[in-house]
Amino acid sequence: MEEAMARCKLFEEAGADIVYAENLQSSEEYAELRSSLDVSTTMIMAQVQLTPNAIEKGGAQQVLLDAEEIGKLGYRFALFGVTALQATTYALQNSARVLLDPSNGGLVKDSSSLQLSSFSNLKQAVGFAETDDFEAKFSCE
Repeated sequence: MEEAMARCKLFEEAGADIVYAENLQSSEEYAELRSSLDVSTTMIMAQVQLTPNAIEKGGAQQVLLDAEEIGKLGYRFALFGVTALQATTYALQNSARVLLDPSNGGLVKDSSSLQLSSFSNLKQAVGFAETDDFEAKFSCE
């Protein structure tokens, strides 16, 4: 933590537009970092991430902060990009686990074991309408 604070202080002194440290492990660490810098320094919070390995080993589960909580800690910006990637990765791994479970025979027998988007939502999300429009415009038929 001291190294991250020292690095951020150097960036602040150099006149960086935005200062942040990655992978801090709690809101207390983010508060400590914020208080170590001038209040006029613009800071971004790289969202506190869940660490499943620590949880599995008996560690405390970290809490994901929302934009309001991040603002109250004195941060002007928040980065949530990895959070969505973590959710997607979890969904893919859970789907594979359910589908590859030998007792299921490759089928989803219990809809509560796997949350699925509607097919129409899937088509909208991946751009099927644009593909249909493209095919209609450039079809050889």
